[in-house]
Formats: sequence, C-alpha cells, structure tokens
Amino acid sequence: MKCEIINTGRTHRLMKWGGIKKLILFSFLMIIVSLAGCSSAGKQSDMIDQQRAVKVMEVYAKDNPVSLNYIGTIDSAELVKYSFKVSGQIIKFFVAEGDRVSAGDPLAKLDTKDLEFQLAAAQAVMDGAEASVIKTKEAADYANIMYDRNESLYMANAISKDALDQTQLKKNTAAADYLQAKSQYAAAGNDYDYKQYMLDNSVIYARQDGYVAQKVCSENERVSAFTPALVVRSTAQVVNIGIPQRESAQIYAGLAAMIVVDDVAAEGTVSSISEIPDESTHTYKAEITIADKSFRLGSLARVSVNVGSQNGIWVPLTAIFADGGEKCVYVVKDERAYKRTVEILNISEDQVRVSKLNNGELLVISGMTNLDDGVRVKVQDRE
Repeated sequence: MKCEIINTGRTHRLMKWGGIKKLILFSFLMIIVSLAGCSSAGKQSDMIDQQRAVKVMEVYAKDNPVSLNYIGTIDSAELVKYSFKVSGQIIKFFVAEGDRVSAGDPLAKLDTKDLEFQLAAAQAVMDGAEASVIKTKEAADYANIMYDRNESLYMANAISKDALDQTQLKKNTAAADYLQAKSQYAAAGNDYDYKQYMLDNSVIYARQDGYVAQKVCSENERVSAFTPALVVRSTAQVVNIGIPQRESAQIYAGLAAMIVVDDVAAEGTVSSISEIPDESTHTYKAEITIADKSFRLGSLARVSVNVGSQNGIWVPLTAIFADGGEKCVYVVKDERAYKRTVEILNISEDQVRVSKLNNGELLVISGMTNLDDGVRVKVQDRE
C-alpha cells in the first residue's frame, strides 16, 4: 500500500515537469516569432522609407501646336474616265492596264476607214459648192452690169420699160442663185468640218500623267460617243480620312498636314472636306493632298493635321499612367512622390495637355514604375 502511494506521487511529479517543459518551449517559440516579426516589420519600414531615384521636370503653362490625328487610305487625286467623242469601232488600244502614261500619249483609236471616205466625200461636195459660188457670183456681177447699162439706155429713151424690167428680173435671179450657192457652200463646209472633227477625235489622248486603271472596252468592240472606254488614275495622290463631328469645326481647306506611310513622311494640305457626314460612319470625309511623295494606292496612312496652338500645361505622354480607369501622374513635394489624377485635354504628337497640375510643380517623367503614393524619392535629373 505504501509502495503504491510512492508511485503515484512520482507520476504526478513527472506530469508536472512535462507541463513545465511544454510551457518553456512554447514561450521560446513565441519569442522567436516575435523577434522575426519585428525584424520583418523593420525591413518593410526600411523599404517604405528607401529613396527611389526619379527624373522630374518643372511644369508650366505654354503654347504648344495642336494636331488632330487620323488613319486614312492613299488614293488617286483624280479618276479620269476617257471616252471617244464620236461613235465607232475600237481598232487598237495603245496601253494595257497598269501602264504609266504621260500627258499627250495616245490611249486608244477607232477604225477610221469610213470616216476617211466620208471626209473625202464631204471635201468633194465642198469643192463643188465652192465652184458654184464662183460661177453664180460671176453671173450676178454680169447681171448687175447689164442692168446698170440698160437703166442708162432707158433713161435716154433708147429701150422700153419692158426691156428694163427683164434686165431687173435677170439681176434678181442671179443674186438669188449666188446667195443659194453661198448657203450650200457653207453647209458643205460645216459637213466637212464635222467629218474632220470626227476623224480628229478618233484617237483618245491622255490629258495628264497617270496610270491605266481599267480598260472598260475591248478591241474591235463598237462604242457609242461619250461611252467610257478606259479609266486612268492621276499620279497626284490624296489621303481620304473621316473626321468626327466634334472635330469637324476645326478642320478646313488649307490646313497643313503630315502624312506617314510605313515610316516614310510626306507633307500635305487639306484640300476638301464634305459638308454631309457619311451615313455609315457618321464622319465627314476629307481629302489631304500629298505634296512631294508617291505611295502605293490603298496603303494605310497616319495623318496629323495642325489645327493651331493651345495654351496650357503640356507634359510628355509617357509621364501618364492608368490606375483603376483614371489617368494619373506623380508629382514630387518635400522629397516624396504623390499620385495625382489628371484629365487629358489635348494630345499632340508625344505631348499631352492636362488639367489639375499647377505652374512650378515637379512632375516625375522617369522611374514611375517603382513608385507608390507617398514614397521618398531622390531627384537624379531635372529638366
């Protein structure tokens, strides 16, 4: 019985000692965790207060050119449809589709055999009419002479009144024949001129430099007057763009523009703008005439139209970043960077006019990716 009591006491003391060891171990672990937490917090605090290198610029209001930017397509300034002025059968095309032509080059020709025959016939009729004019004029002149002589004889009572009247009748008849001959000669001349006009217009000539875009008809095909036979694109080029309604009041003919196609730049001028919007796009079509370059037709072009200047605070486009759908920048004050929401008012090339910035403030223009609101910064460069 005594022995059992002793064993029970030893067991109690062992259990008590085991609990103390667990308590000591738990306390030791808590101290380690606490020290580790303090160390981590210290490092995090050090990271927050660590200076970040940035480049800044002092902003101020200034005038800056304002450009409106568009995407357009290269097209010919003019598409000319060539046709014959007379009817006939096309006997030959001097060009093929895609050929380059210069002003004055022949493009197509009609069969002129019938026209040449008609012209020769008209020439013969005109020659006969001319001979008739000469003959009737001689007869009229002779009749006038005879009338004047007989009138003198009548005044001298050498001939009768009836003889004078017969001379008058011959004079009037000869004059009428002469007038009729002249009228016939004029009609023959007009017919000859028309036949010559038809022959002269049996060949189509290019009125300006360009490229043959399409042959509408074929050789040996008969065409009517003023029916298009082929289409030529002019070498002068334009860019077609669509202008939104909110910008249409700022664009007008004569404004300078810059055109860029595949990194090749060219100067241009706004040559026209439609008064009626396109039904499908609801934009106003405008043409930009290209001054000194030639591009492949149909190429996409970036167009920048200079619409004047605008006063305000202009900053580099690269200084602006998006945050939750808002446009933001960083400004530096008292060696710390502060995020600020701005509103974009204009964009011109790589410059942006913004609101909510004040004259003299320091804008971060490089190193923004390493910043958070309120972090310490070190200005390494300043513009």
